[in-house]
Amino acid sequence: MHRVQAGTLDADGWTVAASTAGHFSVKLPCLFNDFTSQEQDPIAPVMTAYSVGCLRSDQRKFSATRVVYRRGAAAAEEFFARIRSGKGWETADSVTPLTFKSFDAVTIADSNNSRCGFLRFILVNADIVALTAEAPRVACEGLKEQSETFFASVQLDAPDKQ
Repeated sequence: MHRVQAGTLDADGWTVAASTAGHFSVKLPCLFNDFTSQEQDPIAPVMTAYSVGCLRSDQRKFSATRVVYRRGAAAAEEFFARIRSGKGWETADSVTPLTFKSFDAVTIADSNNSRCGFLRFILVNADIVALTAEAPRVACEGLKEQSETFFASVQLDAPDKQ
């Protein structure tokens, strides 16, 4: 854990959350935690995950994670191709491929009787940056607009060396 309940909210209730080690930043509508997770299993596809995220009092959750794969770009491209194809998201409301800041990306809208959510996956060289905005059904109104602000705010930096 690098930081807990970090940030300063602006007049609109947003703060910039820069990952300590993940080479990215986003705007979040709440104070955030910043942490790094190292996978100990040597055969797991993910090696490291750099995350910032928060949980609001209305139970809306926002998170951004840069996922670093053991097999580098080949693994990232395989996982991204699966996401872009919609595999695993057959019941989602929509799966929309797009280009985001010159990177391939996919935005997913998903909802059920108890939750709603919006996700964006961005293929950044040998990594995937995953953005998630989700809420319980009672807090879904307005989440789409918040997720659009959140998604658009992503700033991506190239790691010096991984």
